[in-house]
Amino acid sequence: MSQLRKIQVSLPESLLDEADKIAGVENLNRSEFVRAAVRLYIREKNKKNNREKLISGDQQMAQIN
Repeated sequence: MSQLRKIQVSLPESLLDEADKIAGVENLNRSEFVRAAVRLYIREKNKKNNREKLISGDQQMAQIN
């Protein structure tokens, strides 16, 4: 893993409580949980963007054909 940098994040208490519960079940500390959550968000965002590109490409090909 690359070098870690500290950041400060503000969360509503209810969201932090929920995150802490899930982190506990997954046996992760807060930092590990946040890293996993950010990775998941980025992966899902990339999937969505790729799907949208495929749909757009299909639509363009349909117009050509």
